[in-house]
Amino acid sequence: MWHYVERANRENFLYDIKNIDGESLQYTMYSTGEFYNWHHDAGVMGLYKPQAVGNKDNDALVQDFLNKNIESVRKLSIVLQLSDPETYDGGNLELIDESGESYIAPRLRGTVIIFDSRTQHRVLPITRGVRKSIVGWVVGPRWK
Repeated sequence: MWHYVERANRENFLYDIKNIDGESLQYTMYSTGEFYNWHHDAGVMGLYKPQAVGNKDNDALVQDFLNKNIESVRKLSIVLQLSDPETYDGGNLELIDESGESYIAPRLRGTVIIFDSRTQHRVLPITRGVRKSIVGWVVGPRWK
């Protein structure tokens, strides 16, 4: 048990996560011809950028405190596959890793895919049927 708690605490520190974005999940449905182009769920805007230079501008210091300690950004993206893969064609969730290599996420109904929200990804066009999923994002303070 101690090893598990130590590991969980270390992983929480790595991502510094707090809760589900908006405390809700999103139901998505893609029909024939629908897709979602390449995108990131979080990007460089999630990085902490100091506004104050030195300690002369009190308003900038206050804004820095707020940006660093209060604002949340998406850190982990979650996709739950709801459709049986036999009921639709296309619609694959494709991701690109740090080396630029792309890969297709599993399609099995009930599969949960969790990835860093800064990962580039897309949903390929549906060519037959309907693909259903639940998506959500885990948020935390801006990246440091």
